[in-house]
This record gives sequence, C-alpha cells and structure tokens, in this order.
Amino acid sequence: MDVATARSQDQYITLLTEEALAKFMVNQWPDDRLFSDLVTELIMRARARGRRVRAFGEMVALLWARGDQAATIRLEYLWHQICQSHEFSLFCAYPKTGLTEDTSKSMSQICAAHSRII
Repeated sequence: MDVATARSQDQYITLLTEEALAKFMVNQWPDDRLFSDLVTELIMRARARGRRVRAFGEMVALLWARGDQAATIRLEYLWHQICQSHEFSLFCAYPKTGLTEDTSKSMSQICAAHSRII
C-alpha cells in the first residue's frame, strides 16, 4: 500500500489522539456538537467517491486509561449516535491497564456501549 498516496487522496486519514480530544473535550467532558462536527467532517472526507469507511479510534482507550470512565462512556454514546446517522465501521480497543479492580464491572460498562465485541 502506498501510504503517501492514500493520505493525499483521503483514503487514509490520521489524527493524533490528543489532538482529536483537544478539538471536542470541554472541561474534561465530550462536547456533543464539537465531536459530531469533527467526526462527520472526517467521515465525509473518507467517503468521497463512494468509498466505504472504517474508523479506528484510541480516544476512548486514552480516556479510560486516565481513569475518566464517565467521559469514556459518554464518548462511546456519541460514537454510537454517529454510527446511527452515518454508515461506517468503527473499531476501538481498550488497554487492560484501564480496567478497575472490579474487572467484570469495567468490562460490563465497556460492552454495554458496543454493538459487537471481539
């Protein structure tokens, strides 16, 4: 794969996690409109010429690892809303280090925010 060409044609779009969070987090909480604006713009760019879109995000993993579980669950909810209004596949992953002492409770919270778990 020619990554440089894919980037120049918006077939491969990267955004650093911290930079992405800085665009929509307000007082350590995801702002609904700012998040929607950012992700919708990225999806529209990626979707050009009828392409299918697959997204992978580390934002929830970073928030979770920081101990910001409530903000993480809210961000998962916002992702879910975007998935309902735009057709694309979303993938995310969580580090084991972000799980609390009660692992089953942590996993239940994460799983409840997803449509399918691998």
